[in-house]
Order: sequence, then C-alpha cells, then structure tokens
Amino acid sequence: MNLDEFELEDFVPFLLNRAGSRIAARFTEVLKEHDVTITGWRILAALYKHKSLKVGEIAQYTSIEMYNISRALGVLDDQGLVNRDRDPADNRTVTATLTEAGEELVKKLIPEAGRLESIPLDGFSESEANLLRSMLRRLYDNMDRLVPA
Repeated sequence: MNLDEFELEDFVPFLLNRAGSRIAARFTEVLKEHDVTITGWRILAALYKHKSLKVGEIAQYTSIEMYNISRALGVLDDQGLVNRDRDPADNRTVTATLTEAGEELVKKLIPEAGRLESIPLDGFSESEANLLRSMLRRLYDNMDRLVPA
C-alpha cells in the first residue's frame, strides 16, 4: 500500500470494525434488558446451535478468548442459563449446555438479532447479502495466514 494513497475510510479493517462496533453497540442495549453481554450472547447462540460444547470448542466457534469464555460461563451458570459439567476422566475439560431458561432466552433474542442484521443489509439483494457473508467468512479464514510482525 502506497503511503500517499492510504485512506482510512477505505481501509477494510477500519470498515469492518466500524460496522461491527455500531451493530454491537445497538445489540448490547437489547441484551442489557436481559442481563446478558455480547460475549454471553455469542456463547448462548453457539450452544443453541450445537447443544453441547467444550470450552475450547466454544472458543474456536465464537472467536472469544478462553479466559473470557470461562468468566462468561460462570455468569451464565449463575443466571441459570447454562450448565457446566467437568469430564470425570479429565477434570480440566468443561462442557457447557443450555438450560431450558437459556434456550428460551435465545429464542427471544434471535428475532431481535435478525432485525439488527436486516437493518445494515437494507438495500442488499438476497444474493448480495449471501455474497457478503461468504466474503466475510473467506476474509476471516484468510487471517489464518497472518503472521505476527
């Protein structure tokens, strides 16, 4: 990238962060009404889809750091939204599952999540929205090739 041609407004990492931050800020307001954080929501949504996940699987699926998952699972467990079980064969392995209350909360929040997705996609055709999703997945996968400086 040429230094003289650099424009922050066209820099893909800036654009992704800007859009994501704005969506997350609005969704955070909705989640506060249910005493759930964005991290908690992502964990609940992952468990809703996969039913039962080990902490490492949650980290891989959601891109949340392990220490944040452990803390969030503790809060969600205290709220009665998830159950955490230790593997009797390996006490270090924790598996999380949704409780009935957790499942009901996710079912309440999915329509709001969908609404919040539809607003930034307003004016996109279905094929454009699907292309964007595909491109974002590819962009994310490409980051595996990023080597720290």
